[in-house]
Amino acid sequence: WNYICQNSKLKKVPEKEYNEVYESNLNSARTSAEAEGQTLLEYVKDYYGYKDLDEYYKNLKKHCEDICYEEMILTYIRRCENLKVSDEYYEKTVLKLAEPYDIKDYAEAENFLIYYYGAEQFNEMMLSMYTQNWIAENATVRSDIHQLFDPKLNK
Repeated sequence: WNYICQNSKLKKVPEKEYNEVYESNLNSARTSAEAEGQTLLEYVKDYYGYKDLDEYYKNLKKHCEDICYEEMILTYIRRCENLKVSDEYYEKTVLKLAEPYDIKDYAEAENFLIYYYGAEQFNEMMLSMYTQNWIAENATVRSDIHQLFDPKLNK
């Protein structure tokens, strides 16, 4: 997975998805700052070591572009391979994700994770993890291919 991300180039960031990710991350930082009784600047200095908001915004932009980029790759592979999360993988991963919270019951773990992440984000996270796992188990690196184009995915 890391090889794919490090050796591929994004021609254009999808604007709508980027804006959603950016706003979500920025709102999360603002909420955390507020919860700590700090301004956004104080928060990003203390928790992330940024010297000013310009540095934070610059890094946030790059981080959000990377997230969009990785999601584009995962979506492309998921569509090409028609991947769906198996019940076995889902159940195993739910229990693994709940381990740090000392939850061992599957139904309780699933309910907790859906509450913690939100149903939509949890399902997206599960799909991403499953796809990354599938890539690790099934993909091979080919140095002779430099660009992919599939007209079926450009609808």
